Order: sequence, then structure tokens, then C-alpha cells
Amino acid sequence: MKLTMLGTGNAGVTECYNTCFVLRNGGESLLVDGGGGNGLLKNLKLANIKPQDIRQIFVSHKHIDHLLGIVWMMRLITQGMSRNTYEREATSLLLCF
Repeated sequence: MKLTMLGTGNAGVTECYNTCFVLRNGGESLLVDGGGGNGLLKNLKLANIKPQDIRQIFVSHKHIDHLLGIVWMMRLITQGMSRNTYEREATSLLLCF
């Protein structure tokens, strides 16, 4: 299993909010949180992680610094599905505390 940090932060960060990481095991990738808005896509690219390889998204809680990049992931996933380049299902889980 490989852990790739895509960003860290907290509510006091003023330059960016990008709390997220990817866990990879073989061909499976799990995105945990998705902060950073479209910066998430840049960070995935820099880490050599293809967005279409992410099949599960886990959101730990509903703060914006953990959610904003998920919108961009959903956009890429749905575009891939309509173009038949995202072949399997994607799932997500949101924990609300």
C-alpha cells in the first residue's frame, strides 16, 4: 500500500486549503478528502495519479477545506463516464459528525 499526500492544512491556512491524500494498493486508489478546489487536479498530476484511476472517495467531514476538490473530481468522473473512458463505478462516503 502506498500513501501519497496531496496537501495538508487547517482552517487557519490563508494561502490554500488542500487537505487530501490518496491510498493506492495495486490497481485500486482511494482519495481521502478533496480539498484545494481544482488545485487537487494539479496535485494529482504532479503525483502521477490519474483521476480516472480513483474509484472511491472518502470525505471525513463537511468542511470546505476537505470538500472543494470533490466537485472537480465529480466533473472528471462524469465526463469520463459519458466518453466511455471511465469504465467502472465510482463510490463515495461522507461521514458527518
